[in-house]
Amino acid sequence: KSNILDKIDLDKTLEIQWKQKNIQFHNLDFLDFFKQIDFQVDDFVYLDPPYLITFSEYNKLWNEETERRLLDFLEWLDTQNVKFAVSNVSHYKGKINHQFLEWSRQHNSFDIKSNYISYHDNSKKEFKEVLITNYEPEIFPPIQETIKFTELETVLR
Repeated sequence: KSNILDKIDLDKTLEIQWKQKNIQFHNLDFLDFFKQIDFQVDDFVYLDPPYLITFSEYNKLWNEETERRLLDFLEWLDTQNVKFAVSNVSHYKGKINHQFLEWSRQHNSFDIKSNYISYHDNSKKEFKEVLITNYEPEIFPPIQETIKFTELETVLR
């Protein structure tokens, strides 16, 4: 495994700030990382893993076995009463992530309006991105307020 921190020349000032704010970086397999967590009831885990069926650079390290491990981990979280949300692409340029799609049917699924951008492919894409949860989130309708520019100038002064 390549350690990303080995490739970054960390400025001492930043390193000191990270220590003061208790910021930690981990370069681990996601299961190895989560094994260090003592989950509590009411915890919440959000994951945005590499997308199995797209072509981003970091997706090269993700495969069907890794996807299965992730889905099994999410099921385990559910048995522990830990809420989770995971975003993923279920359809991309004629491909379907059948493994994820089948698994997601037992949970809550919400379509995400997204502009998926890939370094390798910025063409117009046909895709479906979803957010899957093991709980029913509270949905609040968006509130659109109009602020007059003159009012904004008053606030900014």
